Amino acid sequence: MKSTILSAVFLSAVSAVTVCSSQSKADIVTISFTTPITNTFGVANPGSQISGTITYDTALATYTSFNSHAGVYSVPTGTFTFATDGGVSLTRSLTGIFVDDTNNQSGYQFVANVGTQNVNDFSTVQFRLFAFNSTAVTDTSIPTNLNPGNFSGSEIFYDFYSPAGTWIGQVEHCCSANDVSVTVTMSAAVPEPSTWAMMILGFMGVGFMAYRRKSKPALMA
Repeated sequence: MKSTILSAVFLSAVSAVTVCSSQSKADIVTISFTTPITNTFGVANPGSQISGTITYDTALATYTSFNSHAGVYSVPTGTFTFATDGGVSLTRSLTGIFVDDTNNQSGYQFVANVGTQNVNDFSTVQFRLFAFNSTAVTDTSIPTNLNPGNFSGSEIFYDFYSPAGTWIGQVEHCCSANDVSVTVTMSAAVPEPSTWAMMILGFMGVGFMAYRRKSKPALMA
């Protein structure tokens, strides 16, 4: 009976260490960007600079292929924050990440939408890096690093519409990649409460086994 209990505790400890190791890998990608505003339509005094943050968990992303060179990642917990120094701002769920490694149109496109046109209030915000006739993107893996210098162009814009689906205005950066500052960071996923409980149980098990080994000679004396 005792050996069964000890074996169960030992397995819990091993599981805790395994889970802890899997959680330590870098899953969360954060892309921060700043760029000047180049065009505005229908927006009064939006400012002169755009900044934003895109965050997604690569471990939760699912890929749908359009063809052998292009597809889209669904990122259920992703977010897209867009702001200007003139006070225009929004935070949206990240709708998807489009990837294309075709030589004549390779690039990445991060898209966030809210609402449905002709049904309710609708807006869309996008961050796009593209490189025509280039191999800036060599495969369709989810992006974990971005260097604007590898791309020939970029576009960041916020479009908003009336509930009837009428386009109201836009704040935009277009189209040079060289005037976009991009920082990419990766961090480990935060363990769930159940994971912490398993880890604590595992460490308790290791401590208990060490105690038993230490006390056994004293009991036999």
